[in-house]
Formats: sequence, structure tokens, C-alpha cells
Amino acid sequence: MHDPDMGNWSYSYDTNGTLHQQTDAGSHTILFSYDALDRLTAKTYSNGQVASYAYDEAGVPNGKGQRTSMTNSGATIQWQYDTRGHQSRATWTVPGMNKTRGFAYSYDRADRMATIQYLTNSTVDETVSYSYDAAWRPSSVCSSLGGCYVSGAVYTALDQPSQVSLGNTLTQSWTYSSPMQRLGSEQLNVTPVKQHSLTYDTVGNIKTDTDPAANEVQTFTYDERDRLTNWSAQVGSQTTINNSYSYDVLGNLLTKGNDTNTYP
Repeated sequence: MHDPDMGNWSYSYDTNGTLHQQTDAGSHTILFSYDALDRLTAKTYSNGQVASYAYDEAGVPNGKGQRTSMTNSGATIQWQYDTRGHQSRATWTVPGMNKTRGFAYSYDRADRMATIQYLTNSTVDETVSYSYDAAWRPSSVCSSLGGCYVSGAVYTALDQPSQVSLGNTLTQSWTYSSPMQRLGSEQLNVTPVKQHSLTYDTVGNIKTDTDPAANEVQTFTYDERDRLTNWSAQVGSQTTINNSYSYDVLGNLLTKGNDTNTYP
């Protein structure tokens, strides 16, 4: 594969059609190993580093048919699962640390996230609980440490978020433009109010971004391939940014304002 940014990459496959080796433009290779079920068991890097993956390990709750651990450079991640196949626990063990870090997950009967517990060893540092409205949309995210990260949420008839109440008493609001329902404006009720209003060209590229509080208008133009060719910003009557962009025939960025890029 030739990529104008990443260079030449090559890939080889085994008789089952699974990826066997990957070589990047710097001649760094990764060898991939699999078990009889074509599940990835190891990545061996050209520097000698090996990442190993294990499945179906004994003693892992509901681990049959699941990836149950990964080891890389002495660090290990172990996973557990509930009876419905959801990941219920993830534990990180890192060399040099005298404790483990982890997460424990629970789900409601509709398979939605109900809680996430943040763990040090087996001690719960915090439990974050998720609530949903009658339409199954997230409505709040609250902490066992007190308060909520999100205390309420309002949605449009098309299930787009229109307002979110944050735990720090701030409110973030969004509006959408018809008929494509692109983001029209975003507002945060800080002092002064932080607001952005967006307009678009006929193919959906952002054309202008207006910040009334800062009295700033940013303008964007594009070429026939929808690549950015100019970005300007004006505060009041003063132009603060005016950058032009150009590209070569391969799509590499040649110039950005006063900066010039060259490629081998």
C-alpha cells in the first residue's frame, strides 16, 4: 500500500486469509499469531517486544469464548464478563506499581450501562451511575462522591441533544439547521455567554463560525476536493488570522500560511 503521508506499507496473509505480517515505511514489522479459531494470540514486533492475548482462561467469570487477558512488556490487563457477555470488570497490573487499577461495570435489563466503578485493588474509589429517559436516551450521570456530572438532558424530536445541565450549574445548548440538521449553534451559559453559530456551504463544509461575545467571525474556503484553502478570522474590523493552504498532486499539504512543507 502506498500512502502519501505514511509511505509504502506491505502486508502478507496466511492460508486462512488472516493478516500474518505488516511492514511499515520504516521497515518495522509486526508478526501476528492466531489460535485454531483464528483468534489473535500474539503480536511480535521487530524490536523483540511481544503482546500476548489469552482466551477462555479457567477461573474467569463467564470467560468462555472471550478474550480474558493481554500482556505487553510485563503489564497485564484482565477481563471478566457477566452472563449476557458484557464486560463486567477490567483490571490493569503494571510493573513497578504496588496496586492494581480497574473498572467494574453493571448493566440494566435493557443492556444499557448502569454503573461504572473505579477501583484501586478491590477498593471502590467512585461509582458513577447512569440514568435514561422514557425514550432510552441518557438523562443523568451522577457520582457516589456527591453531585452529578450531568443532572439533566433535553432532546429534539430527532433525538439530538438540545440542552444538557452540568453538575457545576452550567447549561450547554445546541440548535440545528434544517433540512440537513447540521449543528447551527452551540451555547454555554458562562459569563460572558460563550456561543458559536455555524453556517455551511452546499456540500456541508463549515463556511463561517461566529462568536458574538468575542465579536469574532472565522471564515473557511475550500477547493473542488473539499480541502481547506483559506482560513481567516476577524475581530470587529481587524483581521487576526489569514492563512492560505495549498496541496500537491498527491494531496500533500505544501503551504500553510507562511510555512512550507517538503516531501521526499
